[in-house]
Amino acid sequence: MPPPGRVDDGRGDRRPLRLRRGLRQPGRRLVNILLLFVGCVMETSSAILILLPIAMELGIEPIHFGIIVVMNLEIGMITPPLGLNLFVASGMSGMSVVGVAKAALPSALVLLAALALVTFVPFFATAFVGS
Repeated sequence: MPPPGRVDDGRGDRRPLRLRRGLRQPGRRLVNILLLFVGCVMETSSAILILLPIAMELGIEPIHFGIIVVMNLEIGMITPPLGLNLFVASGMSGMSVVGVAKAALPSALVLLAALALVTFVPFFATAFVGS
């Protein structure tokens, strides 16, 4: 008998049910790709207003979607070609935009790993939200 919150699917897959659902929803991957692109070329609040109805149709919880949006758009704002924060940091530091982009690459990779974790394991995004 599997522990509560886990389901034995007959193939020995004993991961939590929420994790398996998250990995099988291609809508979450699609939303992430779309938001990463939008974060590079569009202002943040406009993106949220445009994409919330799409996320609701895909069955993503609004709080989870909000966290995904913020993380995606921040990654988009520190990546070329039109990452706004790159230009701000370049102006403040006197470095070239390319130099700032190279310096921001390790942070962007860490943020991408955290984004994947939050996207596909909703617990990390909604653990402290009252039901």
